[in-house]
Order: sequence, then C-alpha cells, then structure tokens
Amino acid sequence: MPAERERTFLVAALPENLKAAKHADIEQFYITDEKGGLRMRKIDGRVELTMKLPIAGDNKDRNELDPFLLSEKTFQKLKKIADRHLKKRRYYVPIHDGLVAELDLYKDKLKGHRSVEVEFKSAKDKRDFAPPAWFGPEITNEAVGSNGFLAGKSYKQVKPLIDKLKAKK
Repeated sequence: MPAERERTFLVAALPENLKAAKHADIEQFYITDEKGGLRMRKIDGRVELTMKLPIAGDNKDRNELDPFLLSEKTFQKLKKIADRHLKKRRYYVPIHDGLVAELDLYKDKLKGHRSVEVEFKSAKDKRDFAPPAWFGPEITNEAVGSNGFLAGKSYKQVKPLIDKLKAKK
C-alpha cells in the first residue's frame, strides 16, 4: 500500500503555461464520510474505486489502496448510492525539480474554486518544497483541501472558509 504524500494550496493566479498543459476531466463520487474514505473516480473514461486510509499523525499523509477498475455498468449503479460528488478539470503543470502540479478547476456547483496539489516521493521532499509564486495559501490541513469535504457542497458554501484562509496570508 503506497503512502500518498501531498501538499495542497489555493491558487493565487493561473500559471502562464496552463494552455500547454495536459488535462483530464474528472468526476468523483464518495460513498462514505467527508474524510474521503471510499472514492469512485471517472477520469477520461476510466473508472476506478479506491480507499484512502490515514497514516498515524496529523500531517494528512495517507495510504492509498491500489485502485480497482470498474466497468461503466458498475459505475452507473454505484454512483446512484453515492450521496456526494464533484466535477473538475485537472491540469498537469510541470514545475521545478521534476515535480508536476495538479491544478484543479472545479465545475458545476463548485465553479470558481481552484486548488493545486503536489505529490512527493519522501517526507523530506514534502517538507522542503518551495511553492511557485502562482500558488496561494496552503490548505493541506484545512477542510477545503479535501475533495471528500468539498463533494456535494457549493462554492457559495465554501467561499467563506477560503476567504478566511486568504486573509491569513
């Protein structure tokens, strides 16, 4: 079970190289609680089911079970029992040191929300990361940094939380 080490940020400005970046449209459905847990994701026609389990401590690192691939028919049945979902377009933006920033522009009810996350190979890399200028305040340990929390909510509902975080910076 691989450890998922990531940091998540709000987006202060869109990066200059966004138009050249690869992207994918993503739909995510949650069948458990707001901490994420069981997640079903459809990304560019591929459907997967995965579970993320917290690692001891409070740093938001998680163990992610390898995803199970699902058929479209199974996906259609399971999404009926999911009570929370979201849609977004993810851009894969190369940044320094060979890292890739995953920039999410949310759609539908969450339109207007933007976040970016970076995954790391080690705890040291995660700790030592210097975000590019276009990154905004860090939200790794905040509720709005979790898609499980965001799913089913509107931008109007989460904007006050986002504004408080921006004011801290």
